[in-house]
Amino acid sequence: MSDLLERDLIRTLRRHGDVTIEVPAGMWERIEGRVRRRRRTRRAALSGGLALAVLAVLAVLVGGWQLARPAARDRGLPPATVVATPTPARIVAPIAPPATPTVRSVQRTWPAAIERMPATAPGGAKVLPVGVLGADQLLVAESGGGERTSALLRYDLRNETFSAVADLAPVGRLSGYFPQGFATDDRTVAWNAEGTDARGRKVTEFVAADLAGGHERLLATVPGELGITELNLVDHRWLVYTGTDGVRRIPLSGNGASEPVPGGRGLHLTSWPWASNLTDPGGSRHAVVSTNLVTGARRTFSAAGMWTRDCVPDWCIGNLRDRATLLGPEPVGRTVSAPRYLVASGRFGGGRFVDAMYGDRNVLWDIKTGRLAGYDARSTVLLNHETCLVAWPDPANRDSLLVFDGAAVR
Repeated sequence: MSDLLERDLIRTLRRHGDVTIEVPAGMWERIEGRVRRRRRTRRAALSGGLALAVLAVLAVLVGGWQLARPAARDRGLPPATVVATPTPARIVAPIAPPATPTVRSVQRTWPAAIERMPATAPGGAKVLPVGVLGADQLLVAESGGGERTSALLRYDLRNETFSAVADLAPVGRLSGYFPQGFATDDRTVAWNAEGTDARGRKVTEFVAADLAGGHERLLATVPGELGITELNLVDHRWLVYTGTDGVRRIPLSGNGASEPVPGGRGLHLTSWPWASNLTDPGGSRHAVVSTNLVTGARRTFSAAGMWTRDCVPDWCIGNLRDRATLLGPEPVGRTVSAPRYLVASGRFGGGRFVDAMYGDRNVLWDIKTGRLAGYDARSTVLLNHETCLVAWPDPANRDSLLVFDGAAVR
């Protein structure tokens, strides 16, 4: 489980004493201990929006090879209407895990979804995958100094080669620059980063670069620190994100303007074009309403006593009567409950996998098949509504990483 998800779970258990959640003996102490150890060594550095809306954590270590590329603005694309993008196949009949658990490793459960890549770039800097660029290519982040991510690279799995994508130095004149999350489509990669401007004000910078090569371009700078926020690239023209007042968009033409998405005020972006009123990362007991910001269609998820933690267009995950439960939209409001041995952290990955714990083991619940698969607690997890990446050291070769891509599971 990632640091961010662990902190979410701890905060929820502490703040909401009226919600009874059965947890295995000693799990609390184990989670707290892991959080303390990890907090001393690294900071949560990225989210979902690999369209992460994610929830995600990137561990970056000291490295050397940085990419120097001049920054420039690009005003090539005119503003356009936001249109819908293809959505993943719907899972209309989720399956609960079996009453008697069978948990194998992720690599044994879905071997065709496992890839291998180097743990370092050619210059020796540590790298970790943060996105998928196609069947044979990964988007990877390269470490800079300390906690800072310095560059984005493309790794070709078949040719086993790295190539430059973008430098992650400030495009504007910011200090304390810290990239947070990344989003990509077949043309562009974009990210947001916190920093301090020349007047000492905290701001968030949104930047994009062409995957085919070219300069990084500053899209907009907005007041305040957004931290880890959902990012989606839409129709090759817009970067859509969750701001402090709801869902907003910035044209990829780079004219510097951030504007509200119609109908998105007060909502949290899940996976474009859907957004919901579930804005508290700790979850909510109130009914959840998901809105399609293109068509205006709404779906309401409501069950008496349900503590809802996360939603995709067809299902919400939460706790109901002490059990991890999937809840469908009204009017039927179907529920699918997991056995009591499973404690769900309440995050979807790829719209299909739920991050959870079985005893002291981190597992993924595949709601399409009911399978449970375990992964190393030391793994780096990029978990959001459209992406489910897990990376961990290859036990057979310390210089390599094994990478699980949930999108490759059929």
